[in-house]
Amino acid sequence: MVSGCSDAIFLKRCMEFLTGDQVEQWQWVDNSAARQLIERQGVGKVRHLSGKILWMQTLVLEKQIHVGQIVTQWNVSDIGTKPLPKQRLLVLLHQIGACNPDTLSMVGQEELDAFEERVVGQQSMKRLTRAVSRMAAMWGLEPILHVGAEASGTEEVCLQGQASGNDSGDFWLWLALSAIFLLWICFAVAGYLAWRKVSRDLFHCWKQVADEDGNISMQEKRIDELVQKIERMQTQMEQDYAMLSDRVETTSNADSMTHDYATGLHYSLVEHGGFLGNGCGLRQAQWIHLTTLERTNLISARTLGSVEYMRLVRQRFTPQSISEETDDGPFEGAESEAMEHDGIIESPAGANSVTNIVEFLKSEHLQCLEHGGIWDANLVQNTILGFLDEIRTENAREMLGRCKERVAAMFDEMYQKAVDQNRWETADHYHAVANIYRNG
Repeated sequence: MVSGCSDAIFLKRCMEFLTGDQVEQWQWVDNSAARQLIERQGVGKVRHLSGKILWMQTLVLEKQIHVGQIVTQWNVSDIGTKPLPKQRLLVLLHQIGACNPDTLSMVGQEELDAFEERVVGQQSMKRLTRAVSRMAAMWGLEPILHVGAEASGTEEVCLQGQASGNDSGDFWLWLALSAIFLLWICFAVAGYLAWRKVSRDLFHCWKQVADEDGNISMQEKRIDELVQKIERMQTQMEQDYAMLSDRVETTSNADSMTHDYATGLHYSLVEHGGFLGNGCGLRQAQWIHLTTLERTNLISARTLGSVEYMRLVRQRFTPQSISEETDDGPFEGAESEAMEHDGIIESPAGANSVTNIVEFLKSEHLQCLEHGGIWDANLVQNTILGFLDEIRTENAREMLGRCKERVAAMFDEMYQKAVDQNRWETADHYHAVANIYRNG
């Protein structure tokens, strides 16, 4: 103990030097006599005492060290200082954190658990022994036991109380037994009352559980009914959706057919001189032709006036007389033969009026659009619009010659473009039309 205290003082001073803080030293011993000897002052009744113990008493008095008690069973300093059983050695090794190098697990875990259970059992037994001793002392049984022990030591047969004829010990014994019996009856009654209360509480609990089970079963039935209802509604919705899809498809087809009919009607209306504010779905060439014709009809209606415009429309679709058909017959025949050879467009039906020239230019415009001649169609369209603007202020008979010259010049220009683009058949046709209007 003294050597351990000396080493601890050395380590304490080293730590104080390194850290600069005050370090508190505790000296733990497992021997109660040694602890009491260190904590007191002087020799006392001890005959042979080492001076080192007096030195440690001085350190304890000056509070340089503190002494503490440790149970021998948990004193890890016994490792390597005395022979120990295997189980206790493993327990102490576990206390200092020793590990198995193979498995890296703590040593003595099972032994520690068993040792703790045994220590707890011993402590419980000690408490029970103390309690029995106190009860025996309270009931007056301790003198009887003491007398019995003395009688057994002197090998007497009878107890001292019996020999003297004093029955006070029996009285206290019967009194203690009666008290124990009364206590047992009280405990039994209290247990019975507690059991009845617990039984009544359990009965109410089970009744509540039964009620909850009944409510749960009712709710389950309602949930099943709701699920079936939802499934029926879902099936009905699917059927309605399928029916509505068929109706939508039928309506879409009918709408598409109606749109096609309206588009065709619009196209026919514009071809016969009418116009609309909105267009329909047509091919690109038809859209271009439709836009051009509608614009031409609109400008014509605004330029000529509604009366003159409607007269021209009626004149356009009125059959010609026999003389006119006879006059125009050879010209149309010759031109048709020429077109059969050219294979692109027809020759003018006549050049004796501005109306015929405009109708011929319309047919030329349509043919240019059908054959992809966008620039030629634009040129023809501008010429038609120019004629319609001029016919508003001038007499048609006076401007007939000028119109023929402009048409001839236009077809000459178109002839040159066709030659530059190597469109020989179209160039021949434009050249023939230009000669007709120039010579006519």
